[in-house]
Amino acid sequence: MQDHIAILILAAGSATRMGEPKQLLPFKGTTLLGHVILTSNKLKLGPPSVVLGAQAEEIKQRHADKQAEWLMNQSWEEGMGASLVFGLKTLLKKRPALSAVLILLADQPLISAEYLGEMLLAFQNEEVALVATQYREGPGVPVLIGKSLFPEILDLKGDQGARKILLKHAHQAKLLLNATGVVDIDYPEDYLKLRKLE
Repeated sequence: MQDHIAILILAAGSATRMGEPKQLLPFKGTTLLGHVILTSNKLKLGPPSVVLGAQAEEIKQRHADKQAEWLMNQSWEEGMGASLVFGLKTLLKKRPALSAVLILLADQPLISAEYLGEMLLAFQNEEVALVATQYREGPGVPVLIGKSLFPEILDLKGDQGARKILLKHAHQAKLLLNATGVVDIDYPEDYLKLRKLE
C-alpha cells in the first residue's frame, strides 16, 4: 500500500510576509525546507516531490545534498492551489497508480516523522477518503488525500487551497491532533519563536 503513496511538499511561495525566502531560513543545521525534506525521508516512501517557484534555482542549489525530486511550477504566482494542482498532475503522470498523496508545507518544520507515520497508519487501517490535521478552524495540512478526491484537487483554481475540499469531506475524514502543535512560519516573529525551540 505504501508503495502507492507519494509525498508532495509545497515550497513555491515568495514569502512576502517574511521579507526573505523562508525556505532558506536556517533551522537545525539545515533550512526550514531542508528539515521538512529530512523528516519526509524518514517515512521511506521515496524522495518527496518539492514544488518550487520563487527563487527556485537558489533553493534547489542550496538543497543539492537532499534526497528530493524538484518540480518547477512556472505558474507559482497564481497561488498555493496552482502549485498543488501542478504537483499532483506531475506525480500522476509518473505514477498513475497512486492511491494517496501526503501534502506538506515547507514552513511547518515542527511536524515529526512519528506524526506523519500516524497519518499513514490511520489511512491504511480505516476506510477514509483523507487524513487531516485538526485545527480550531477545521481540518488542514499536513493532510493525506486518497485518490477518490484527486479529481476535486485537480479542479482547484489559482490561490484556492484544499481547505474547502477538506471541509466538504470532513465526514469521510480521520482528523488527528498534532501533540507538538503545528506552527506555520509566516512572519519574522514566528521564526524568532521557532529558533528558541532549537
